[in-house]
Amino acid sequence: MTGIFKAYDIRGIYGETIDEDTVYKIGRAYVIKFKPKTVTIGMDGRISSPSLFEALVKGITDQGCNVINIGLVTTPMMYFSSWNYPQYDGGLMVSASHNPPKYNGVKMVRQGSVPIGGDTGIYELEEMINNGLPNELPEQKGEVTELDVFNPYLKHSLTYIPENLNKFKIVIDTANAVGGPIANAFFKKIDCEFTHLFPEVDGNFPNHEANPLKEENVLDLIKSVKENNANIGVGFDGDADRVAFIDEQGGIVPSDLLIALIAKEILKEKPGVKIEADVRCSRIVLRSEE
Repeated sequence: MTGIFKAYDIRGIYGETIDEDTVYKIGRAYVIKFKPKTVTIGMDGRISSPSLFEALVKGITDQGCNVINIGLVTTPMMYFSSWNYPQYDGGLMVSASHNPPKYNGVKMVRQGSVPIGGDTGIYELEEMINNGLPNELPEQKGEVTELDVFNPYLKHSLTYIPENLNKFKIVIDTANAVGGPIANAFFKKIDCEFTHLFPEVDGNFPNHEANPLKEENVLDLIKSVKENNANIGVGFDGDADRVAFIDEQGGIVPSDLLIALIAKEILKEKPGVKIEADVRCSRIVLRSEE
């Protein structure tokens, strides 16, 4: 399992460096380390995700923790499920994010959707698994129930939208990834004029890789923006937590500029926070000054 435990998540090539047994152990180690009573679990649209999802659920429930199955969702929807429902103690997502189809992995958060990274738990999980997990399991296994977060997440997301956005022409490209259904519903609610490229969920990503930060993966989006005289193009990655923007002339908007604009808006509302940004993965982390 060397090399799959990363700074922000756990991921590898399915069948080579990560498989059901590995993910089962990750589930058990998560419960042993963080001691949650109930967690939410979702998955993206990759071909290998359903079987890895089952293994993760089994590992967590075997270790005595309850699972809330939120099904086929984006990673932001998993984050929302942990944040919006404070009675749950964390969340996990079967996904390899923006990586090619042969990859898969796990993202995880603690209660309140606090991210778990390399220095806050992932590397410890790796050490626990490499050293061998306890053979003895709790007598009481966890239970599995289902929760639909689609409509609550959609309703919450729409609270951030300014009223004048319905004047825009927008092209979105969800790359046959799991963001397709929620993006389609979201832009329909805005009542703008939008074109949706590759909306069907297909874990093979048949049209292009689901990583909009690579220029070759936004060529269809650029073309459609120009053909439709659109105001903006939006490209999403494999689990819809990474995004790229195309301007009205078909130009790629740099990630560092996006982060600066977002940070500026955040500081207007939360002047007491410290912002840490990683331009390589368009990631912003907010921390209290205290």
